[in-house]
Amino acid sequence: ADALAGSVRESDICGRLGGDEFAILLPQSNLDAAQGTIHRIQSALDALNAGRKPPIGISMGARELDHKNMRSVDELLAEADAEMYRVKHARKALAGLHGGQKGPCGMEDLLALADAEMNRAKAVRKNEPPHAPQAQG
Repeated sequence: ADALAGSVRESDICGRLGGDEFAILLPQSNLDAAQGTIHRIQSALDALNAGRKPPIGISMGARELDHKNMRSVDELLAEADAEMYRVKHARKALAGLHGGQKGPCGMEDLLALADAEMNRAKAVRKNEPPHAPQAQG
C-alpha cells in the first residue's frame, strides 16, 4: 500500500478492492500515463524489497476509459484484472527462463511485460495486431 500511495499523483485515487487487490483511478490519464505509474510503483516496490526475503511481488493491469465506447466500471475492472493475470502468468514463465527463481523476475523483465501489455491494449483499441512481449537480460 505504501508503494502505491507514494507512486501516484495527488489527483489519483487508490483503493483496496479486497485482500491484496488494489485499484487506482488515474483521472486525466491515458495508457501511456498508466505505464509511467506502473514503472513508478515497480521502482518503489523494488526499493522496499531491497534485502527482503521473500520479496513482495506485484502484478498489474490497466485499462483506459474510451468516451466513445463507454463501458461500465465493472467491465473495465474485469479487463484490467484479466490483464493482471496474464502478466502474472508471464512472470512465472519468465522465472522459469531465469533458472526457476521464485518471486519476481528482474525489474527489466516485469517492465517489459507491462510495456507489452500496454502495447497489446493499445493495439486492441486500434484493432491492430499486438506485439509479443520480449524478455530483457
